[in-house]
Amino acid sequence: MGGTFFMLTQEQFEKYLIGALNRDIDCERAIYEGSVDYVYNIVLKYVPDRDDAADVAQETMIQAFEKLKNYNPSKGKFKSWLAKIAINRSLKWLGKNKQMISQESAEKFFEVLRTSEPTELLSERFKSVLSEREKELFELYFDLDFSHADIANALGISVSNSRVRIHRIVTYLRSLPS
Repeated sequence: MGGTFFMLTQEQFEKYLIGALNRDIDCERAIYEGSVDYVYNIVLKYVPDRDDAADVAQETMIQAFEKLKNYNPSKGKFKSWLAKIAINRSLKWLGKNKQMISQESAEKFFEVLRTSEPTELLSERFKSVLSEREKELFELYFDLDFSHADIANALGISVSNSRVRIHRIVTYLRSLPS
């Protein structure tokens, strides 16, 4: 896990879905191998330790396969569905482990924030002051390049709500004192 990663396209996933639902080991392996690095990279944005992130990614994949029969392509892309599971698993892990930021990290965050452009707001230092829900939205939109429609689908909110929330988060980050 880690490094450059490959993610199945929606078409590739759908090709393997029927077989995986029927417990075809080759189809399951193809879905796993075509998704695990993607999941790991999502989890790593929430869970900073690589070993812990690998564990959470593995738990995510297990949960995804357990829920695979519930996936409905007409309700959204596999990538969005899988990202939502990964984020939820990560947030559960964070809740159990109560990750805190150091004073030094907070000071660096405020220093960078004063001079940053919107794309620079994506750094881990910036996300450390956001709520878990705000982090989730920010990650999906900026880091994972989800459209507002994909975010709406993954989180069960409207497209306009996604736009408003992202705008508010960026506005909030820009308003923080140094």
